[in-house]
Amino acid sequence: EIGGSTGPIELLNANNVPTALHLAFTNDPTEIVVSFTTGDEATPIVEYYEKEDGKTRETLLAAGLSTTYLNDDMCQEPATSIEPGKFIFPGYLHEVKLQQLKPDTEYTYRVGTRWTPKEILGVPGPDVTDLSGDDYEEIVWSDSKTFRTSPVIGSNEPFRYIVYGDQGSPSDGWALGANITSKMVERE
Repeated sequence: EIGGSTGPIELLNANNVPTALHLAFTNDPTEIVVSFTTGDEATPIVEYYEKEDGKTRETLLAAGLSTTYLNDDMCQEPATSIEPGKFIFPGYLHEVKLQQLKPDTEYTYRVGTRWTPKEILGVPGPDVTDLSGDDYEEIVWSDSKTFRTSPVIGSNEPFRYIVYGDQGSPSDGWALGANITSKMVERE
C-alpha cells in the first residue's frame, strides 16, 4: 500500500544545462567547432578569450545552430519505436564555429544557450552577438574549459590531440571500428 505521493518533480535547469562538450578541427587551422547538447531548443553560444602574458584579452562571443532528430528519422525498428526502452529523444545538438583564432594559442571558453520570447514563438530574435538588454532569458553556462589551437602550418612544433569517434555501433561492431581507427593512426 502506498503511504503517500508527490506531484511531478522538476529539476532546476535540467533541460538547459550544456552537456557532452566536444571540440573539432575544420580544414581551416584558425577555426574550431564547439559541439554540445541540451534538452531544450535555443540559440547556442560560446564565450571565449585568450590569455597573453597572464592577462585576459577581450572576451569574444560566437553563436551557432541547433538540430535534433526524432524516431521517424531513424532507419528501422527498434530505433523508430517510441515504446519504453526503444527510441530516446537525444535533446538538441548545438554547434558553434569559432573563427579567426590565433595559432598555437590557449583559449578559455564556456558554452551556453540563450533564447528570447520571440524565438520561442518562431519569430527571429535580435542579433545574438548583442546579449545586452532585457530581450533575453538567462543563460545557463557550462563550466569553463580550455583548448590550444594548432601550430602554424609547416611548423616543426609538436602538437598532440585525440581522435575519437562513436558511431553507436553494436558491441560486435566496436572492435572492428577500433581496429580500423588504430590502423589509420599507424598509417598517418
